[in-house]
Amino acid sequence: MDRALRAAPEAAVIWATVCLGIEVLKNPITEALENRQGIQYVLGRTEWYWDLTSLLLDENKGHTTTVALRDTLEKNITQLFEKLLLYQIRSICLYHRSQAITALRDTFLIDDWAGQLSDIKEAEKAVLYDMEQYNAQEIQTQMHQLNNTTSALQVSLGNIYAAVQSQAAQQKKRHHDDKDNECLRDLYTTDPRTDKKDIQDKKGGLLKDSYKWILEHKDFQKFRNETESQILWIKGDAGKGKTMLLCGIIDELELDQSTSPYYFFCQATGGDRLSTATSVLRGLIYHLACCNPQLIRHVRRKYDRTGEKLFENGGTWHEVREIATDMLKDPCLKNAILIVDALDECTVDRNCLLDFITESSTTKWIVSSRNWPDIEEGLNDAKQKVKIHLETNQHSVSAAVDSYIKFKVDQLAQDRKYDDDTKIAVLQHLQSNAHGTFLWVALVCQELSSEETRKRHILAKLKSFPPGLDALYGQMLEQIAKSQDAQLYKDIIANTLVVYRPITLEELHVLVEPLKDMDTEERLASGSWDKTVKIWDATSGACLQTLEGHDEEVTSVIFSTDGQRLASGSWDKTVKIWDATSGSCLQTLKGHDDWVSSVVFSIDGQRLASGADDSTVKIWDATSGACLQTLKGHGHYVTSVIFSTDGQRLASGSRDKTVKIWDATSGACLQTLEGHDKEVTSVIFSTGGQRLASGSLDKTVKIWDATSGTCLKTLEGHDGDVTSVIFSTEGQQLASGSRDKTVKIWDATSGACLQTLEGHDKEVTSVTFSTGGQRLASGSSDKTVKIWDTTSGVCLQTLEGHSSRVTPAVILHVRYQIPSDN
Repeated sequence: MDRALRAAPEAAVIWATVCLGIEVLKNPITEALENRQGIQYVLGRTEWYWDLTSLLLDENKGHTTTVALRDTLEKNITQLFEKLLLYQIRSICLYHRSQAITALRDTFLIDDWAGQLSDIKEAEKAVLYDMEQYNAQEIQTQMHQLNNTTSALQVSLGNIYAAVQSQAAQQKKRHHDDKDNECLRDLYTTDPRTDKKDIQDKKGGLLKDSYKWILEHKDFQKFRNETESQILWIKGDAGKGKTMLLCGIIDELELDQSTSPYYFFCQATGGDRLSTATSVLRGLIYHLACCNPQLIRHVRRKYDRTGEKLFENGGTWHEVREIATDMLKDPCLKNAILIVDALDECTVDRNCLLDFITESSTTKWIVSSRNWPDIEEGLNDAKQKVKIHLETNQHSVSAAVDSYIKFKVDQLAQDRKYDDDTKIAVLQHLQSNAHGTFLWVALVCQELSSEETRKRHILAKLKSFPPGLDALYGQMLEQIAKSQDAQLYKDIIANTLVVYRPITLEELHVLVEPLKDMDTEERLASGSWDKTVKIWDATSGACLQTLEGHDEEVTSVIFSTDGQRLASGSWDKTVKIWDATSGSCLQTLKGHDDWVSSVVFSIDGQRLASGADDSTVKIWDATSGACLQTLKGHGHYVTSVIFSTDGQRLASGSRDKTVKIWDATSGACLQTLEGHDKEVTSVIFSTGGQRLASGSLDKTVKIWDATSGTCLKTLEGHDGDVTSVIFSTEGQQLASGSRDKTVKIWDATSGACLQTLEGHDKEVTSVTFSTGGQRLASGSSDKTVKIWDTTSGVCLQTLEGHSSRVTPAVILHVRYQIPSDN
């Protein structure tokens, strides 16, 4: 074609016209085709963009950082939709025109469907570009947010992990603490801190003027200041005040932050708990572990392998010695001072204890004892020993005794209302005749404080006491020799002198032949819902007295210590005091606003306490009937009350699930013991007042440290509510009665159940030991009282006579009486 046109140039115009005509004629065909293809494309993209828009432009899903991009994208999408809609509208208009007009428009490309579609695709490119930008920013924002979320989650997971670790550590510590407490409970035989308080209370309190001299003594100062001084031995005869000296030293050392005293008081009258070498070390270990919890691990090394068996029967000396040796090597005890009082009253394995003390080269010790050669010999091996001999410090001791005399005379003058002349006469006589002996002063002042010593007899009574302790003991022996029972008393003294350990009245009755033939008198009193109190002969089972006078059910009865009186509480809101011999009513005490649930005499018989459903405890003068104190603090009924043996404290149990210990003089609440899950039904002090037991409707018996309030043991085994608890006289056993119709006898130290006594047909409401602990009485809702042999578990007597359920019963045990002047 190019050659032809070059050959005939004039043909180019014709050819161009032909080509243009062909293109024009072709347009209607191609335009229709372009329109149909465009419609298909536009409809498909319209649907796609419609769905896309709902995803991209949802304001609830966007972030503040992409708002501008979203607005631009929205604008471009709107323009795209305008083009898409315009294309569809024009196409619809096309289909409604005549074919001639449509062909004419197509011929000259007036609608230009390909151009419109091209514009749409250009608009799409703009949208796609904006969408990529938007999505990139959105993804970046979301990634940043995800990163923040991940970081926060990581922190949360870290906190959760720390919390889990902390909880695991706490659970481990709780478990460890529970095991530690269990170990301490099994280790416990006595708490020396409580012993110290009891000793000070029994001796009338600690007088600083009576011990301050020793703090200034050159040998005491040498022991304190020289690190190589290992043992301070304070020795002296009986009655020289060694125990109170040590109490004073302990108080002063506790005030000094550079030293830490740990102590034990040996007491030959305290049984195995206080008079064996093993018990001394157990007491010291217990004291050390209580004050330094980290030291319990030394006990746990052996305890975790054997459990409570490690301490059964008091524990072996070698096991306890190893524990104490390891414990004393601990760095935390570098400033410790160990104190043992009355080595002469450690009656079992004393030589072993002395060896341990002298071999503990890194520990300082303070010990006291009488001037006994075997103790002197045992302490000779100590490398650095300092001795303070009280007999060679007579001037200082006498000055201390004078201070003690002044203190005691001031007390006597105040209590017995001495005039000035009497007070001076007593003071001068005591100072002239004490001969530096605390015990002599205490014995004389005890006699002068007796209600039987009248004011007019004081001076004559004073002169009857020979000076010095030896002469006083001699006078006592002379009085015994003049008695009709002189030989009996000599036999008793002879036996107590030669036996290896202190003995009980029951054992003495076996050892002393004349006592075997003496009559034993045991009386038992029981109250009942039949409104009466009955007094029984506990041996024969005969009813001796029926006391009538209450208008409602009798809930509690108690003998006074001397057996002359009996008190009863009742639902009639009164307490009655009876003559236990004649049965006459001596006093009716009124003041409670609700049922009286429990009554108890103090040991001296001067006071009586009663608990009631009005949530109060009242303390009465047992002679005049005057109300001395009303103790308030319980949140519900008071169910049980008991005095400590020294009369200084009173305990009460309540339906509010607590036990409260009160100061019996001031009425202040000293302790609130919490741990029972239900009502406390019964409380009882041990003889020494160091422990307290409580029974509860939660079916358990708890044994508490009466000073610290720590729960020492929880005794479980009853299938019903525990209604009554009682310690044996020596505190070795504890009995509990229950609504499961049984009585259980427990080992009060280990918590083991020794006997389960079965025989009652209904719930047991009361239990009580005889004085020697050989027998036990139980009262029941089956209207009977049963007397049991505590060793064999055999029922010896069943006492019947009440017409309704029996409430708490008590036994009065009198084997023989020694005249008071002897």
